[in-house]
Amino acid sequence: MIHNLIKRIRIRLMKKYNVPASYVQGVPLYAQGREDVYLLRLFGRNYKGFYVDVGANNGVLVSNTYSLYRLGWRGVCLEPNPDAYAELKRVRGEDICLNVGAGSEPGSLQLTWKTGLTEGSTLQAVAPDGRRSAAVEVKPLTDILRASNAPTKFDVLSIDVEGVEIEVMKGLDWNTYRPHLIILEYNSGGKLNTEAVEFAMAIGYRPIVINRWNVILSNDWENDILRTHIGQDWFQFDRSIL
Repeated sequence: MIHNLIKRIRIRLMKKYNVPASYVQGVPLYAQGREDVYLLRLFGRNYKGFYVDVGANNGVLVSNTYSLYRLGWRGVCLEPNPDAYAELKRVRGEDICLNVGAGSEPGSLQLTWKTGLTEGSTLQAVAPDGRRSAAVEVKPLTDILRASNAPTKFDVLSIDVEGVEIEVMKGLDWNTYRPHLIILEYNSGGKLNTEAVEFAMAIGYRPIVINRWNVILSNDWENDILRTHIGQDWFQFDRSIL
């Protein structure tokens, strides 16, 4: 009970003041399940890499990539929610930030979200009652990365789009663009996102970290898994890793 209360307080502080959830040896952490801890473990604190963050929210709240940004990484951030995008563009001034959705085909869909919340936005054809909505442009990720001059080989692809991760993945030419790691939201509202994980495994990726929310997959898993700690309790993870 106390742990849940502390977690809610941290989320509120992160939402309002961009306060990190915790620190590891002075490095601020923002990810929902400490995914950024594992990224720092794999790449080190001095490496300056490139990420693509699909569903970047406001750039800070439970972000898998904000710690990396603060350490000098740069990349492409996509957020279709207009409220979240305004803050994303302000906070991630040195990233390429785009107010667009990623999907398997180009087009336009209604984005819906609860008033006052930037997280939990969903792409639907019709907005349910009691939710805000806006028409958003949707493009295949291949087209977005090509227009952004993104490198074909990059370090991290983070996808958090409330259960439609598979559509984002189908819109990427995996023969051209090949991220080292993929972070997928695995548990969306209690529904396990097995389709996206199976897709990633079919093209050569293997899980190296799984928690209650996300899975991290690697295309060099035999080496990467040696530097992670699958099997340990996520919240008891050794903090002396950097």
